[in-house]
Order: sequence, then C-alpha cells, then structure tokens
Amino acid sequence: MKKLFIFFAFVSAGFIASAQNAPSKVTTARPASGIKMGPSSKAVLIRKDVARLKGQLVQLSDSISVSKKEIDALADKMKNDLDGMSEMSETETLRLQMAMDRLSKMMETLSNLLKKVKDTQQTIAQNMK
Repeated sequence: MKKLFIFFAFVSAGFIASAQNAPSKVTTARPASGIKMGPSSKAVLIRKDVARLKGQLVQLSDSISVSKKEIDALADKMKNDLDGMSEMSETETLRLQMAMDRLSKMMETLSNLLKKVKDTQQTIAQNMK
C-alpha cells in the first residue's frame, strides 16, 4: 500500500511538473493593432478557444483514466502478490511445525532407547554380583 501511495505521488508530481513546464497551448488570436473587432468576431474567437480547451480537457481526461487504470492494475497485482506470499508463509509454517513434531518424536525415541540401554546395563551388573 505504501508503494502504491508513493507511485501515485510520483505520477501526480509528474503531471503537475509537466503542466507547469509545458508551454501554454492555448493562444488567443489578437487583432492587429489599430483594427477594432466587433462583438461577433470576439465571440467566434472565444468559441474557438472554448472548443480547443474542450479538446485538451478530453485528452487530459483520457490520460488520467489510463493512469488510474494502470494504478488500479498495479494495486491488484500487489494485493495478489501479498496474498501469494501469505499462502506461501502459511505453507512454510505448517512444514516447519511438522518437522518440529518429527524431531520431538525422534528425541523422545532416542531418550527411551538410552534409558533401556542403561537399565539393561544395570541389570547385567547386578546379575554379575
């Protein structure tokens, strides 16, 4: 989750930096000096600017949705990887527990065997007396 947050922060910082460093694509056509424009020609220029801005907004929206999809895909992948690691960890824990049980049984068997050997030696020693 921390990696996802850091990734999102870098992506956001990249968008902000590119927006600040990129030259402005929106330029307003200005009439030549001395020529006065009527209200209708100003309205036409404003409509063109609005249309251009709408196009740029659509492009930005598309790039954001693609980035969001990529971030969601990465988040899903990380969750799946984490689940896989948890499953592996549970399996390894079970194997370790089984090995410890076998070791404990082996130590108990060795202890019983040594005790029987000692008892047999004592019995032989008493019979020799």
